[in-house]
Amino acid sequence: SSSYNDGVNTDRVTERDGARILKRVDLGPQHRPESQTRHYLPSDPANPYPPFVSLEIAQYAGSNEFYLFHITRDGENTDTWHASLQDAMDQADFEFGVKPGDWQDVSSNP
Repeated sequence: SSSYNDGVNTDRVTERDGARILKRVDLGPQHRPESQTRHYLPSDPANPYPPFVSLEIAQYAGSNEFYLFHITRDGENTDTWHASLQDAMDQADFEFGVKPGDWQDVSSNP
């Protein structure tokens, strides 16, 4: 199946940077095309990341915190820290207009 994110296939990925992915959404035409927040490349802080094509909410083993990963078409990513799953989902809504029903469950929350 073809998707808005230009062929990035993350459907089978269940971990990101050692954290277990709980939820994933591919950003599509129903979402804002650019984040309301600027995320800059660590290698070149003057330049922002290329457009993000998907988001993932993940959690590290033994942690009560959540991370909202922003993923580009070529797989580069950055993340934001959140105290709760709901806070991470609210951030995705603020940045891109992602609604609760847009998320796909990847792993169950412990």
